[in-house]
Amino acid sequence: MASQVTDIIIEEGITSISAHNAFADCTALQAVRFPSTIKTIGTRAFSGDTRLASVSFRTDAKIQTIGEFAFYNCAFATFDIPSPAASNSMIEANAFSYCKNLTAFSVPSGVRVIGENAFSGCTKLETIIFPLSLKRVGSNVFEPGVIKSVYYTGTSNNWRSVDVQPGNESWNTEKIKYGIKNVSGIELDRTYIAIDNEEITSTSVTELLNVTVKPADAMNKSLTITSSNSNVASVSSASGSADDNGNFAIILTIRKQTFTTTVKSRSTTIKVTASDGGYSAECEVIVKGRETAQGPTLDGEGGQSTA
Repeated sequence: MASQVTDIIIEEGITSISAHNAFADCTALQAVRFPSTIKTIGTRAFSGDTRLASVSFRTDAKIQTIGEFAFYNCAFATFDIPSPAASNSMIEANAFSYCKNLTAFSVPSGVRVIGENAFSGCTKLETIIFPLSLKRVGSNVFEPGVIKSVYYTGTSNNWRSVDVQPGNESWNTEKIKYGIKNVSGIELDRTYIAIDNEEITSTSVTELLNVTVKPADAMNKSLTITSSNSNVASVSSASGSADDNGNFAIILTIRKQTFTTTVKSRSTTIKVTASDGGYSAECEVIVKGRETAQGPTLDGEGGQSTA
């Protein structure tokens, strides 16, 4: 039965996927969503889920441990762990080994240890970002000769204190770029969009919402975008990355509503969150119905009524 499951939503309040092989070899599984409370993803939790292409976290989640072989041989091309993670976090041995579609990985601030062979067999993984918190890199952590770009938020002096084990010579020192910048905030060009329902002549209209990531030269400008009520307004993409100028455009599809005498408007909150640092900004979108007719009112001191 487990092999037929395509989507899993881990409920809020759960802190650990602790059972070995908890969701291993679920070959139909395509998407997993974790709550803010998740701390530990245990040994072989999703190992062998060869169609698992989407893994998402609540932006306020604080990961402590990703266990051995936790995501072995999964299908995702990106994997964004909210940053900062819990202090003294670790990515254990072979956690992401043989994730052959993975192209880049940003280790969140707070991670101190990356276990041996953590990314071995990741034959497309060319870019890695290390945080200043990192203290130990296990042996043969990457597939030999694949890594092209290594970024580290600290200085070269900081890097000398990191215990890098044998088998990492092909990327260590000469390929590392030091002192990369982190995201310090994001802004939206609008925080409120209001549209009269009668102005939506067909089924929907589109509006553009512009995002600015600061600083523009931050290394990891990945974003996630959500709508609290997609029946009111949906977003063009659930994720993306700002350009070299720090800009990103979201197309909102705002839908025509059917109102009753008791419901005068409907709204949704568009939330944009930076993967680096968890900074977020919101825009409220409201679709307004026709105002109900007003009865006679008193006008001025004389108490004259007007229709």
